[in-house]
Amino acid sequence: MAGGRSRTFRPHWALQYALAVAERDPESGQPTKAACLMCRVFTRDETEGSRRRKRKTKVQCFSQPWRPDNMRRHLEQQHKLRWAQYKELSDEDKRSFFPANAAISRQPHVDPVEITTETSAVQPVVELNAAVAAAVKKPGTFLVDKDIVDELLRPLGPDGGEFLGFEMQRIEIDSDDEDLELDVDENDARYVVTVESRLELETCITFMAGGVSFRQAAQLFRGMVGGIAGLDQTNRAMTEKRVKNLCRVACAVNLQRLKDLLESGKVWSFAVVLEWCKTAGSPFLDVRVQFEHEGEIHSVHLVGIVVQDVDFAEESGDLVVRCLDVVAPRWKAKLAGISCVDEGGSKVRACTQEIINRLAAECDSPIFGDCRLASKLNQLMNEACRTVFTAEFTSTLVALMSHLRRHAVHIPDVLYCPKLIEGSWKAALKSLQWLVANQTPVIQFIEKHEYIGAPGPDWWVIAVVVTNVASHVNNVLRQVRADKGLSHDCQHIVDLMNHLSMMTGAVGPFLASEFFSVSCEDIVIVRLIRFRLKRIKH
Repeated sequence: MAGGRSRTFRPHWALQYALAVAERDPESGQPTKAACLMCRVFTRDETEGSRRRKRKTKVQCFSQPWRPDNMRRHLEQQHKLRWAQYKELSDEDKRSFFPANAAISRQPHVDPVEITTETSAVQPVVELNAAVAAAVKKPGTFLVDKDIVDELLRPLGPDGGEFLGFEMQRIEIDSDDEDLELDVDENDARYVVTVESRLELETCITFMAGGVSFRQAAQLFRGMVGGIAGLDQTNRAMTEKRVKNLCRVACAVNLQRLKDLLESGKVWSFAVVLEWCKTAGSPFLDVRVQFEHEGEIHSVHLVGIVVQDVDFAEESGDLVVRCLDVVAPRWKAKLAGISCVDEGGSKVRACTQEIINRLAAECDSPIFGDCRLASKLNQLMNEACRTVFTAEFTSTLVALMSHLRRHAVHIPDVLYCPKLIEGSWKAALKSLQWLVANQTPVIQFIEKHEYIGAPGPDWWVIAVVVTNVASHVNNVLRQVRADKGLSHDCQHIVDLMNHLSMMTGAVGPFLASEFFSVSCEDIVIVRLIRFRLKRIKH
């Protein structure tokens, strides 16, 4: 080893050379002294033919600089017979070679074992293991409402899942009065949820929160408690199935705590937050409940929705309503608003919009909606186009664009005709903008070739109006996404969206309420937006 470099104690030396860490550095936790277990348990061998002397009770200790050759030499000279037996054993047999009060722990970081050089009176390792085993075996009991388990958790798992440790606590009424029995709330019959180890529950949930699988969490827990006396049965019982059940327990307990808090008099109102999360293995829509409690704002997870397709939107709205019905039975009077943090793609937006509309329709009073302005305006324009573009208008547009693309070479002084993709409102707007920009040559071409199905004046009126509105909206969207402008111009954007909604009947991302709350950091425009329709000349 190069001079000046200090060798550190290697954890595998403890098993290889029958050592026990006796002292550690209080700051770094690195071992500073190791004791020989052979000296401590078996004393030293006598050399044949040597003069009889008093048996030594001194326990050989090693410290820095660590010298494995000295450890080996000590064993070969002082414990020759037992060392010959020990070094031929497997690692598992080496761990059981010494009595329980001198066992070699599988864990490298344990509390210091006080070993003096003159006596073997030490704190047994078995006492430390017993303390750990007692902590692991400490059970936990929780009370969970019946509807949380039966209506929220059971339907989520395949075939309802297996809920181990969930025992129904039914209410028995010693009365012949049938009316009294009818007045009893069935949900008062709670589940008594019991876990054999609170530490096991908290540890496995911590592992799962780190992003590991059920199987990996079970393996990590077995590795953590392995080798600790008294936990062999616990170690064998930890399986993937057990971790899944612990997760069900954690969900039930957390939902019960959230319900108790929302139903208490300390929380008078709350909001729902919708956020598209892409950090997990499978992206999902995170539905959270946000409220103020004792001067702090809390945001608590309610349910995660994996968005599979657009058709799942209606189911997502039903799921959120069902969760709120159970966790916050009076949510229709307490819900103050809905906030959308990150709305994702088209599938996610459809799901988000369904949840917003469903909650707004169910509430007793108007609520506030807080979404990103660019996304709001984009959604509103999308719905407005779908409202304005009737089947007749769309079929005329598709037929006209197809005809013009086939005969584009016969239209003088006109740039390339864009391709119309059916079902895309953005492609339809692009085609309309091209038609309006080239309106004169297009009309002349239609009249010259006597095109059947030519659009009438009413059709052109709608095309010109929609094109002008779309130009305003696209300009605003570009400025908003470029993060330019002054926040006090936000009212002009809101007015523009209100005009679109009133003219077309489109609701877009707005709630059924008349009130809107707009995030200031998302509202930026360069100039005053004035919505005017140009005079259309026939």
